Amino acid sequence: MPSITRHAETQETHFNAFSVISDMTDEVFTSLVTAFEKTQPILNPNFLALKIAEEVKALTTEQLSDITTTIISLISVLLRNKVPVDNLIVFILNNLPLGDDDRFKNFQAKEEAFKHKLNILLSINNLHLLAKAIDLMREYDNIFSNARVVSDIRPIFDFGVDDTDPALVGIVHNLKLTYLNNGQLKEFFLALDDSDLQVLTKSLSRATQKAEKLREIANKTNLKLISVE
Repeated sequence: MPSITRHAETQETHFNAFSVISDMTDEVFTSLVTAFEKTQPILNPNFLALKIAEEVKALTTEQLSDITTTIISLISVLLRNKVPVDNLIVFILNNLPLGDDDRFKNFQAKEEAFKHKLNILLSINNLHLLAKAIDLMREYDNIFSNARVVSDIRPIFDFGVDDTDPALVGIVHNLKLTYLNNGQLKEFFLALDDSDLQVLTKSLSRATQKAEKLREIANKTNLKLISVE
């Protein structure tokens, strides 16, 4: 069974989700499943959690985000590796920090209920579609995560002049791109001038216009578009 918790932060997200699921009352669990089943899939699990929070008032947005991210991640493991759900659940149980973590005190008394809940969550068709969509749309070496532009003025001094005032100034923009590469966040920096910004702005504007046209085509053919937020 491949690892489902390669990074410490991901592992904590999974453990938080498992803890909440194991402690969840049947009433809250039913409302969670219903919300997952009827909510339109959203590509970003965090935005999906915000939508689910409108229906599941008993859980915090953070708890719902942990659960959504974890379940989608587990379903991706199922789809990619073609393993039975029961095998994955056994693997999870064998890797829980029982006895070493206060979140899992008295877990043995809840184990059967936890297995049942996890089995149901891992079988929700809406989440299977979402996991497939995420894998398909992010099947690239580098996935965009964030962008930031820092702009400043660079003074240009004349040679042989004692005056401390610059002869010229130039405006420089430093574009920082954050992206995912094999699950790792990486950064890339580009120096831009005003004309470069205009090129980027035109290209992004053109891409936005194309996206709107493609949405119109999809709507005319009754294709259901997955939302990004």
